Amino acid sequence: MLLAGCASIQGAPEPIVPGSVVADACPSDATVTTFDTQASGPGGITKAQWRDAIIGACIGEVDGQYSKFVTDLHEQSVSVDLGVDLLSLGLTGGAAIAGKTVANALSAASTGVIGAGAAINKDAFYTQTMPALVAQMNASRAAVYKNIRVSEQSDATVYTLVDAQRDIRDYEAAGTIDGAVSAITATAQQSKTMSDDEVQALFVSNIVDVSTQARKVKLAQYVKSLTNTTDKPVLDRIAAALSVTIAPTADLPAERHAILVQLDKQIVDQPSMDNVSALLSPITNQVF
Repeated sequence: MLLAGCASIQGAPEPIVPGSVVADACPSDATVTTFDTQASGPGGITKAQWRDAIIGACIGEVDGQYSKFVTDLHEQSVSVDLGVDLLSLGLTGGAAIAGKTVANALSAASTGVIGAGAAINKDAFYTQTMPALVAQMNASRAAVYKNIRVSEQSDATVYTLVDAQRDIRDYEAAGTIDGAVSAITATAQQSKTMSDDEVQALFVSNIVDVSTQARKVKLAQYVKSLTNTTDKPVLDRIAAALSVTIAPTADLPAERHAILVQLDKQIVDQPSMDNVSALLSPITNQVF
């Protein structure tokens, strides 16, 4: 039972096998070739409709494999916990009715099983880390899925079946433990970089007069107060006014950070503070 509990954890869904509704990381190369040579789809549907039907069937297959994968992960967790608990109960129960020497041996074995159970359960990250990884996989899959659906708004000559083939592979990869770990690591690295930038800014901040500094702090506090998703249009307008380039994938904290860094660079004296205030007042409806 313990050996079964120590079995390696499957890190990805089973690949989609040839012969199912779609093949491999669908659509297959053969499907792409057939698609490219036809002027329209089966039954006279447009190529865009045909493309979307292929994508939809493929996503259904990928979702099915992913659902089974997550279910298997939970089943592994339950089986390990239950197996160790039952074996531990059996040993401790035996110790209660056995002779002294045998009881000591059974009790020692029970302690070992409980210890092994803790190692399997904790070190194999079922109880704590696995839920976080599943949550990250779900989030990553949702992001790729959204990109696919947005891309489907384009004509089949713009968003081709080859493009869809690549995106679906990304969709599959998003639903793997390796993919989740990579995403979490990237997020942590981004957070570290932002923190490093903020610390560095402490040592390179421009020294201004007391009055200008007070105005500068007031403006910074205003930017920091824009924390709701409804505030994003205001942040976007501020970033545009300050010529701050914001990545399309940047979240609100990242956008606020980029704006604050730019404000510190631009505000170096009273005249520059006056210029920034005049520039942002129509957006913020405040005078800084």
